[in-house]
Amino acid sequence: MTATASDQHHVAWVSLDPNDNDSVSFWRYILTALQRIQPGVSDQTLALLNSPQPLESDTLIAVLVNEINTLAVEATLILDDYQAITNESIH
Repeated sequence: MTATASDQHHVAWVSLDPNDNDSVSFWRYILTALQRIQPGVSDQTLALLNSPQPLESDTLIAVLVNEINTLAVEATLILDDYQAITNESIH
């Protein structure tokens, strides 16, 4: 996973493989990539992900979308080899 920046646009790249079909691991990779673009941007989503109680994926995604909307820069998130993901709860 890498993140690069120019004056105008930031890019986070997450390389995936079949071992990344665990929902918690998958989302942790995404959130970590976003943190590299703007530290703190996914703190609330990370806290939900680390919660000991089961979390509905719709809730996680809603919180994440709200946090992404706070990005102070333009950004692109690339999910390389997403076809390796077969877990329906991730889709």
